[in-house]
Amino acid sequence: MEQIHMTRATTAAHAAPPAARLLIYRREQLQELLGVSYSTLRRWMAREGFPQPRQLGPRAVGWNADECHAWLAARPVARKGGAPRAATAAKVV
Repeated sequence: MEQIHMTRATTAAHAAPPAARLLIYRREQLQELLGVSYSTLRRWMAREGFPQPRQLGPRAVGWNADECHAWLAARPVARKGGAPRAATAAKVV
């Protein structure tokens, strides 16, 4: 029986390109990024259409960064002294 030995070059060639990698935010990262509490995140998920977390393991969940950024970009832009207006081109960091 022939054995196959994988080298670093072989495994690197089969790795996903950097642009195709999926970024996942854990709860603490997401809270810090958005500056909100976990209660607010839960309320946004229940009432505001914020993305649901993905199951990463038996006791771990995370949020798809692209989904979170898309939700945030679709939010109305706040104006001084008035009601929010529709977003035209929100910049997501």
